[in-house]
Amino acid sequence: MIIKLIYDRTGFLSVLCAYALVLISSLFASDIRAEEPPTQQPAIQQTIPFLTYHIGEPFIVNTDARLGLTYELADVLSKRSDGRYKFEVTQLPRLELNNRLRQDPKVVIPWVNPTWFGDTNQTKYFWTKGYMEDSNSIISSPTDPIEYTGPSSLKGLTVAGQEGAKWVGLDPLVEDGSITRVDTTNYWETMRMVFFEKVDAALLPTPIAKYLLAKRKLAGRIHFSSEPHSQFLRHLLTKGDEKIHAYLKSQIPYLQNSREWKSIMARYGQ
Repeated sequence: MIIKLIYDRTGFLSVLCAYALVLISSLFASDIRAEEPPTQQPAIQQTIPFLTYHIGEPFIVNTDARLGLTYELADVLSKRSDGRYKFEVTQLPRLELNNRLRQDPKVVIPWVNPTWFGDTNQTKYFWTKGYMEDSNSIISSPTDPIEYTGPSSLKGLTVAGQEGAKWVGLDPLVEDGSITRVDTTNYWETMRMVFFEKVDAALLPTPIAKYLLAKRKLAGRIHFSSEPHSQFLRHLLTKGDEKIHAYLKSQIPYLQNSREWKSIMARYGQ
């Protein structure tokens, strides 16, 4: 009888201790959960219009296959934003791009220079530092070559160039009739005007002209003036969002120095 009583008490105490341990463990786990920070929801990815009027090669090579420097740049910037931004390429003639720039609340435009948007002081839009050195050339037929020595050297000539583009130093001569301007929708069309001698000369970016000549095996078919029309840096323009601008500014060292980006540029002859 005494043995049974001792056993009952011992069993009761064992159960009581086990219950207490479970209760303490439960309370301790609740405290840990209470101290855990709330799970942060992932930021919603913003789709940002990546507008371009540089719709010729090498900027745009194949729209369906998304080939070209502009697609490469948009993809790199999207990837490096860690899901914050998706830069979506939209090709537009310059005049339509100007309208979108006025109307859209947020846009990014690659490959451009403040001078071309009447923003030399960089007060209308956000601008990164220049990430690519470039120049514009005056090209002509080898049978009637033209050497550019300044705006006055094109007086009396017919000159082709991309529609809507600003011609630094030449626009006043176009306005007063000293130069006849012929607008084209893309750079290859601009060069064809020279090939078929429909114009005296043309104005377009030097690397693009050389890329198109090399791709089509037309070396020697165009004369490049020994003096370029202009030399400049290409920037990224942002409208409407300082955070996007800050992100793009942070990527300029990558675009200037990384082997990865340089190898991408090399694939397009740059």
